[in-house]
Amino acid sequence: MSHHIYTTPAMVLASAPSREADRSYTLFTPQLGIVWATAQGIRREVSKLRYALQEFSVLSVSLVRGKEHWRITNASADTNIFWQQRTNRPFVEAIARIFRLLIRLVPGEEKSEQLYVEILAALHFARGIEFSDVAAAAFEHIVVLRILYNLGYSSAGDDLKLFLTDSWSQDLIVAAQKKRRSLVTTINFSLHQSQL
Repeated sequence: MSHHIYTTPAMVLASAPSREADRSYTLFTPQLGIVWATAQGIRREVSKLRYALQEFSVLSVSLVRGKEHWRITNASADTNIFWQQRTNRPFVEAIARIFRLLIRLVPGEEKSEQLYVEILAALHFARGIEFSDVAAAAFEHIVVLRILYNLGYSSAGDDLKLFLTDSWSQDLIVAAQKKRRSLVTTINFSLHQSQL
């Protein structure tokens, strides 16, 4: 019996060792939301998938649904945020927190196309930018507000609307630095209300 192969864009949010040579992955996809999948034999030196399936990678991944979970059959990396920004600690830490929030808030196997596009746009904007601690925090606040709004956990007041509607730019980062207190208050309230 042949299995249907499902190929999708994805972000590798997290991973963990599984069995002797396997690894399990938490993927964020546009059509399926959060997906948990296993790559068999990936921890062996000869595995062709090991370099594409790094944490913080944006990639194309092929999946087959097994009895209990998805299995990864192929992967082709587009970019890896960690390797691009590995010397920029504040930014890498901000992305790690954003990815943990996605795991916590995004429903498993539920369409999340608009949110995926939002996160991808943020990551593309951040390419090659050297973020200071303050700028990385502002970037994180904007992304988190957009996640919460997209998932229906937040309704930003008029003073924060631009952080939901404006395209990514250095000016938007500067504006978020000035509105830090309002952003943090709104985010914390929304997270509390979500009860997740």
